[in-house]
Amino acid sequence: MLLLLVLLVFELFHLNILFGNSEYLAGGDNYIYLQLETQKMFPYYWNNLIHPFGSINFAMPDTLGMQLYSVVLGFLSGPLAQRLILYLLYLFRYVAFYKIIKYISPKVSIFALVPAVIIYALNAFSSLDPFSFFPLMNAVYLPLSLYYFLKLFNSDSFDLVTLFKLSLLSVIFSPINSNIPLAVTIFIPQILYVLFSCKKLNKLKVKNVLAYYVLWVFLNLWWIFPLLKYFTTSASSVFNINWFSATGVGNTFMNLRFLGQWAWYSKHFLYYYYPFNNYFDNFIVVLVTYLVVGIALFNPFNKTSADVMKYRLYFLVLSLLSLLFVGGSRLPFGFVYRILYENLFGFKIFREPFTKFELIYVLAISVLLYFSLFNLEKTLNKRTKYFVFGGLMVLCLISIKPVLLGEHVWTKWNGNMRTFRIQIPDYWREFKNYLVENSIKGEKIITFPKVNYGTAWNWPHGFTSADDVAVNFVGPYNYVVRNPLASTGGDIGMIIDSIYNNKNPNQYFLGFLGIRYILLENDLDWRYSGRNMSPSETLSILGNMGVQKVKDFGILDAEYLKSIPNDTPFPNDKKMFYTELENKPALSLFTINQDYINPIIFSPNKIIYSTGDTYKLSEIYNREGFGNNTLFLLGQYDSFKKDFINDSLIDFSNTYVLYPKQVEPLFFPERVEWEEGWFWPEVNVSPASLEYKFVKLVEKIELLRFSKLEKLDRYIWFSSKRIEEIRKYSKDLSNKQKDSLLNDYISNINEGFEIINSYPTNDPDETYTGLLKKFIRYFERSFAYLSTTDFDISKDQRLLKLKESYNELITKVIGDNCGEYCFDFKIPKNGAYTLNVNNKEIGVGELKVEDRDYSPLNPNLFLEHIDIGEWKDFGITSKFAEIKNFQSDQQYKIKFDYKTNVPKTSVSIVEEIGADKRADAIQKKSSLDEDLHVFEINPINNESLKGTRYCVFIENESCYSHFEAIFTSKKDIKNAILVFGFETVENTIKNLEIQRVYDPIINLVGENNVNSEFQIPSITFQKLNPTRYRVLIENIKGKFLLVFNQNFDKNWKLFEQNNLFTDEVKIKEYQNFNVAEMTIKDIFFDFDYLKTFFQKPFSDSRHFVANGYANGWDIEPSPVSDKLELIIEYTPQRNFYVLMVIYVLIVTVFAGIVAVKLYRNKINK
Repeated sequence: MLLLLVLLVFELFHLNILFGNSEYLAGGDNYIYLQLETQKMFPYYWNNLIHPFGSINFAMPDTLGMQLYSVVLGFLSGPLAQRLILYLLYLFRYVAFYKIIKYISPKVSIFALVPAVIIYALNAFSSLDPFSFFPLMNAVYLPLSLYYFLKLFNSDSFDLVTLFKLSLLSVIFSPINSNIPLAVTIFIPQILYVLFSCKKLNKLKVKNVLAYYVLWVFLNLWWIFPLLKYFTTSASSVFNINWFSATGVGNTFMNLRFLGQWAWYSKHFLYYYYPFNNYFDNFIVVLVTYLVVGIALFNPFNKTSADVMKYRLYFLVLSLLSLLFVGGSRLPFGFVYRILYENLFGFKIFREPFTKFELIYVLAISVLLYFSLFNLEKTLNKRTKYFVFGGLMVLCLISIKPVLLGEHVWTKWNGNMRTFRIQIPDYWREFKNYLVENSIKGEKIITFPKVNYGTAWNWPHGFTSADDVAVNFVGPYNYVVRNPLASTGGDIGMIIDSIYNNKNPNQYFLGFLGIRYILLENDLDWRYSGRNMSPSETLSILGNMGVQKVKDFGILDAEYLKSIPNDTPFPNDKKMFYTELENKPALSLFTINQDYINPIIFSPNKIIYSTGDTYKLSEIYNREGFGNNTLFLLGQYDSFKKDFINDSLIDFSNTYVLYPKQVEPLFFPERVEWEEGWFWPEVNVSPASLEYKFVKLVEKIELLRFSKLEKLDRYIWFSSKRIEEIRKYSKDLSNKQKDSLLNDYISNINEGFEIINSYPTNDPDETYTGLLKKFIRYFERSFAYLSTTDFDISKDQRLLKLKESYNELITKVIGDNCGEYCFDFKIPKNGAYTLNVNNKEIGVGELKVEDRDYSPLNPNLFLEHIDIGEWKDFGITSKFAEIKNFQSDQQYKIKFDYKTNVPKTSVSIVEEIGADKRADAIQKKSSLDEDLHVFEINPINNESLKGTRYCVFIENESCYSHFEAIFTSKKDIKNAILVFGFETVENTIKNLEIQRVYDPIINLVGENNVNSEFQIPSITFQKLNPTRYRVLIENIKGKFLLVFNQNFDKNWKLFEQNNLFTDEVKIKEYQNFNVAEMTIKDIFFDFDYLKTFFQKPFSDSRHFVANGYANGWDIEPSPVSDKLELIIEYTPQRNFYVLMVIYVLIVTVFAGIVAVKLYRNKINK
């Protein structure tokens, strides 16, 4: 009890140190603590909070986390609630560790327990996440679940009580499952113990373990179901991107003492991510931390008693196994991890093995430390024990000092990294209260400027968040439209990004997406949050949009700005901070014209049929000026089936906006550059020597070991060696030996041709394409080098045939291509179409469905000639000239011809980056820097080489090579110069041209002459909860379309029902759409919901993707009625209702059985 009291008091002081004088501990991914301001649970499988247009609720496990805590602790202020949560999590770490020690130890030794529990709770590993919710929960759940699992496994009976407690714990700690890779590590110690005790397995133990896992599944199906759905649908695209990965960082010696995070020694901007890292490299600290681990692992004090031997051995194995997991893909055993990571679907979630598996190692070492100290205590007398205990405490304090004193809580200003000790400005709470007081509910609010992942806000102490901070203050029923992480935003994310990328966005398009409000966040630090607009630029854009200001919140006056950290080392940035922000409102709320806002449910009166992808929605909408009651059918061509989709709506469409697909060969052979990592062989053994026979033998052995593509790589190398041998040892070889080498060269090349021709060209992989490029470049170079020798290529039939085979290969690579700007023009319907290129009308023509697919366009439509200034001398032989009107972040093409047989030619483009762009001085950087390949060709071979890369044309008996490259200019440049370096006074360059390259933006626009505008009916709808809407449709005059402005999901179903509406209050009217909205409700469940459980929905064939992301239905009503009552339901929510019933039944029955068992045990005693 005394120890518990000490811990209770200690943790109060410790928590006070962590918080300092701040209101919250929050920042980065841990902004979720600000949800305590919302006080709302969200028990639905469709989530509008994470995604403004809805998505599968993959955060369902957090329903019993921060959402539940915000409601249960609603009587407390948010900051006080966070303190209570963190206090209990820190405290229960000690309790959980104590429970497992009490179970496995013959008796609890305070002498051993105190140092062990301190090492477990406050070690260097815990310094990474001082207040991160999920790791803190995991640190409690890991030892607690293992304790009950050991108790269950070792039970002499079917232990219902322990089974119930263990299963209930899985529900209480279910929020951890929001971080799946962390959550699944809970089972590693449990599975290991089963394997460890396999000799003692019997039916009872198997029964207990199986009962636990079966019960665990049933009690957690309510969050497993949506998570599985997410992983099998939406998440598949996430796994295909190039995630950040830290699978092989660190080393085992660091891991031994709980270190090894990928950023441990990394620096961001001004500071290291972990400024206290040098403390752990102090010689004394290194010795102490290794000593603690050494004591734990080697147990140097006396022999372990038989009672605890099995547990010590188990935790020793667990520590070693966890170290292997922590090592990830590192040698020597990392190859297994790498194979799993690259090939096993879902294993990529373990991209940071250190953060996921190190806690298991920490627990194992802490338990082993307890055993060692427990044995040590037996060897000490009472007096000595106190001195030793004091020494142990000193060692522990040295090990945990940064964690104990709160040095691991980030407090520095570091660009977009701001302090974790935050103070919420009053104006954010004023904004939140304004929304509540004015009944602003169920609205989409877009924020400006764009919030990126890891954006910083200029708050009194500073703040950084992984998501828009506004999500915490718009209330539980409004939604922030944002896309902070482009890789996970999906189709609607592309649409949102298109708004921010548009320099002149308009409020019509925002209204089309159903956005009613714009929140201007002037306190967002635009300087260190990606390439963002300043407050003045943002305000100008909003002014051009014509939106109306509703209200300002807070003023960033001079006095207030003094309280905001502004520690940038760049004077210009420091000055901008004041000139941009002073006396501006901190927040401003704007509204879009009511007439432009689309309701969440409406019926469009016309259709635009397009093959453009979702990202084109903004472009099509803005360019063509279509009204908001328009349906856009995007991506309507299936390239796999080679046919148009939703063909039943083609004739009903008013306009066709088609985006021809650019048809390109696998690659352009003339643009294949010599890649970094390719080497021309050096030969050191003469073919005339005896040693050369061994060279050939090794080559044959190498060919036996490789696959087809690996053989191709070898043939490339061997053929190049033959040419180099001919060149180097020409004088030492007889004509017969040279001829033999040439035959070997030709044989290797032909073998390469054979492998290449055996591969299909319709779906080549990256390895094949890369080797094909390599083959082409090596062949061209080898053939060119051959032209420098005494062989007369023009008369050698073998070489002429080889060149012919090469030309056939080039034709195969290029394929059926009609030029560099070749497009696939397919149309859904015959008629007149207008061709537009880069927003300019090129012409109008009649097209038919059966017309030829491919058509070339003039390259000059996509290229702009760039002038070059006067040439000046640079040194003795080099020259340079200014490139006129050179712009930042643009694509350019440079091309020219140069003499092949000169000593050297080089080309570079040098750019100047201005000092006002956070540089101490003007920096010169090269966008392009190339040494061109030159060599002396034997004149007799000029004509034979003509037409290849190394002799494009011949002039004055000299071969000219062609150079062509496309490059992107750097950002923030001032100007650029073109530099040519020669080793001769002669200018060897001809036909120089620089062009600006525009992305080919092409579309065909055709009008449908049939008058197909729909007569829109009257619609009344009501939101019952995020997964259920009821809709009344009246004045139906025939076929109509229904659009539901939520992300498309095939599980949104449409059901017909009657008598849905009673006396409801209208809250909004959309007169342009003939739509009315009733009072928004949040009815979690009603028995009326059961009516659709057994009802057949509208056919899936009538369900389509509207506007590139939303749901649409094509409805053919009954001719005998002009009225239709519908339910729009997200049917997976039914599973939640069913699973919750099962959950309650299981818990109730189980609790009853356990209560009866405990009562009987009490009576029996």
